[in-house]
Order: sequence, then structure tokens, then C-alpha cells
Amino acid sequence: MTLPEQVSGEEFDAFKDRLSVLGAGHVHYTMDDASGLARIELRNPDSRNALSGRMMVELADAVAAVERWHRGVALILTAEGDRAFCAGADLALARNHLTTPWDGRLMCALMTDTLHRLRALPLVSVAAVKGPAVGGGAELSTACDYRVMSSAAHIRFVQVKMGVSTGWGGAARLTRIVGSRQALRLLAWGEQLSASAAQQLGLVDLVTEEGEDAETSANTFLEPLTTQPNWRAVRAVKAAVAAASAIPEENVLAERAAFISVWGGDHNRSVLEKGVKPASLLPLLRPLEQQLHRLPPLLLLQQPFMLLALPEQLRHVLPQLLPLPLKELLAPLKLLRCVLLLLLPLPPRPLVDVQLRHVAAWASTDDENWAQRRRVVV
Repeated sequence: MTLPEQVSGEEFDAFKDRLSVLGAGHVHYTMDDASGLARIELRNPDSRNALSGRMMVELADAVAAVERWHRGVALILTAEGDRAFCAGADLALARNHLTTPWDGRLMCALMTDTLHRLRALPLVSVAAVKGPAVGGGAELSTACDYRVMSSAAHIRFVQVKMGVSTGWGGAARLTRIVGSRQALRLLAWGEQLSASAAQQLGLVDLVTEEGEDAETSANTFLEPLTTQPNWRAVRAVKAAVAAASAIPEENVLAERAAFISVWGGDHNRSVLEKGVKPASLLPLLRPLEQQLHRLPPLLLLQQPFMLLALPEQLRHVLPQLLPLPLKELLAPLKLLRCVLLLLLPLPPRPLVDVQLRHVAAWASTDDENWAQRRRVVV
């Protein structure tokens, strides 16, 4: 790995240690000796599988483990759920912990190195894109040899809209895949490509049929490699092709320098300060919702002491919300208002169904409509 200028190995290791405890999510990987198939899965569905600091370090560790595995012939890179493949770097991480060009330099070095090493593995790799691949998530998909995409998914490079350039080596890899003219158009214009449009451009290799799982299709695509005995020859061929198409070091350094020149700039900071979408804050309130759901609605209405469990849940949730800008608190506060109104004493009724299971949905409804979702059956 080529470290950024003026960065020692100790400083870089310290940066990784700092990242490793930041954020939620997990990167899970398996290696099956019988088939020679490795699998790396991003697990952070509540944040559209965006990479937290912890996940960046775990992804690097997963790639290192596969590098040391000498039985491997194929690899599938996927993500939990079908809501998203990956939304890039976690915005809270970028806004709160990677605030300077120096931080951006170190993060860029780590992720570029990880994804270029993934691309150079002597295993045929496939990105199983079950949901949108956006920003860094689009860059992540380019680190694989092939991309299999769900018909309902899309891919989009939104870096320019975020006030930055590609920070994970995606420009060089994308240019290798679709050519410089198309790569520039995708990066500078930031067009959203449907699965079929991406396939026509050569960015995606296979689009699944409607209702078909992208990872299942990826497994089928790789089956001729994982079921034949001469797996060493496949590794040798992949190693030769990877060497022939390796990204030159000067290209890596040029892309890194371009990213550092804009990371932490005025436009980038203004975008980050807008914060995380309110929808992504709803997972913070799920413990509260689950606690309320376990209490019978009729008891909540007839015996107020049952609400003593509520403050304990609020103590866990509110500290995570208070540091956020006022705009980001509106949706959660509206949700809490709905909860409190649901718990106000009502006239005696033989049956009350407040449907607490859907309380998170109320936070996104209009004031005129939220009451209609409170179903009281008499």
C-alpha cells in the first residue's frame, strides 16, 4: 500500500484504530473450501448499507483474509436486504469525524487500497447489486470483475453533487470499464442509470428478471467456475488479467490528489451540514416503538403506571437526537407527539387498537392524515 505523503505507518494504523470504533454496521465474510466461493456482505440496512468507520476497517480485513486464502476461485460482494446495495460513506461519519482534508486523505488511502486489492484478487469477483448503488457504493461495485444487478436497482455517481470527486479509486476503475468519455459523463453529470441502461453502457453485465434475486443469479453465473476441478488454472488466468489491467500508481496518486483538493471544501461542508435524512433517524426510535408495542394498548389507557417503562427508553434515544440540527429533529419529534397523543386518556371503549407497529410511518404523514391512521375500533 502506498501511504499518503507525510503519513507514517504508525499514524495510519492509529487512524484505522480510530475508525474501527465509529458507527454501526458490520462486514461479514465467509470462505467455502469445498466450492472455492468467498462471500463478503455489507450489513448496515438501516443506513442503506452505508459504510461506517468500523465497516471500512472490517472490509479491509475481509479483503486481506481472502488474499491469504489459497483455495478461492470466486467471490460475491453483496449487501443485506434489497433496499440498497451501498450508499457510500456514512454521512454522520463524514460530517462528525472526517472533517479535515487530512482525514479525507487517510480515508481515501484506506478505501482506494482496499478496493484496488479486491480488484486484483486471483478470484473472479461479482457484485450482486440488489438495490441502489450510490456514490461510494457505485465506486464499490466497480472493484469487482462483473456486476449482476436487480432489475429494480439503479446506479449513480453523486460525488460531484456532494462537492467532492471519487475518493475510493472509482474514476480509474470506471474508466477501465466504460471508457473515458462515458466515465466523465457519469461522474460529472451524475446521471442515475437504471439496470437496463447500465447494461447497455457495459457497466452492468447481467440484469435479473423481475422478482429474481441478484445474488442467486450471481451464484448461477459463477457455478461453472465453482464446480470444475481445475480451480488453480482459473486463479492463474484471473491473476494474469488483473496484472494486465492494473491501475498505474501515478493514476492512483492523481485521483487521490483530486479528492483531497475538494474534501472539506465549502460546498462539501454545506452538503454534509444538511445532515442525515430524517428517515435514517427512525431506527433510533425503534427501541421506543418496540417497548410500547409490548404493552397492551388497553392497559396503557386504563393504568398510566404502565408508562413508567417509557422514560428508560427515552434516555437511550434522546441523547442521540439532541446533538442534531433542529431540522433533523422535526420528524422524530413529530413521531413522539403521535405516540404521546396515542397514550392520552380516552373514553372507555370495549376495544382499542392503536397499531403501534406502524408508529414510524406516522412521522412522515401530514397533520391532517395522521389521526386517520390511529384506528380505534368501537
